[in-house]
Amino acid sequence: MSTVNYVADCYELHDEREPNKQSVWICLFNPTKYDANLMVTFYYEEIEPTYTMLKIPSECRRNLHTFESKDVIKNKRFGVKILSNVPIIVQSTVGYYGPEDKHDWYTRAMTTTLAATCTSKIWYYADGIVIDRPSQRLKESEILFLLNPSKRDAEVTFTAYYDDQRKDEFKFNVPAERLKMVLLDDLVIKNKSYGAKIVSTEPIVVQETREIWEEDRIVKRAAFSTIALPSPLCWETEPEP
Repeated sequence: MSTVNYVADCYELHDEREPNKQSVWICLFNPTKYDANLMVTFYYEEIEPTYTMLKIPSECRRNLHTFESKDVIKNKRFGVKILSNVPIIVQSTVGYYGPEDKHDWYTRAMTTTLAATCTSKIWYYADGIVIDRPSQRLKESEILFLLNPSKRDAEVTFTAYYDDQRKDEFKFNVPAERLKMVLLDDLVIKNKSYGAKIVSTEPIVVQETREIWEEDRIVKRAAFSTIALPSPLCWETEPEP
């Protein structure tokens, strides 16, 4: 449990011109004997953050469905910071829908991930891949979400490590109090697994999301998402920048 929680990949996508829809449930569990007073900040890619206040009674579990929140700007990707006066548990669940589905119908795909409980200058994940083979009907896209809640811009270096010991390095700027979404499909080597290391000049939050599509790239068939692993790791030997 923690009094600070972060999620980087959130989206209330309800644009009728888009072939897919997306909606987010932020699950809030307060197992303590005290009421939890929450300050929630929503960070976007190009606009100023928005805010909301919530109260979760003691020994209670509630949902924040961001579709229903007037403080969340719709059709804009966003990340979330949740501050609480008592430790709570935060889990984000995302539903993906087809063009004819309503937000309260069944989902075509879902992801769920426990929130990050800290920021860090170094992050890792192990299961990276972009799949795009002419003979394979399903395609897999890889998306990197970089959430910078600090007051200073972050210079971020992303390194992909392949199984033949080759490395690719890419650099990104993430403005202060902003979210940056990076589609990795045209950056990393396709159809080749990699592990990733992300190093930032400012403490950030990193989340990896994989989306599986039909060949025509219109309907999503599956997805997964995970918060990356922050440094220091128990075997870490190199200092933080």
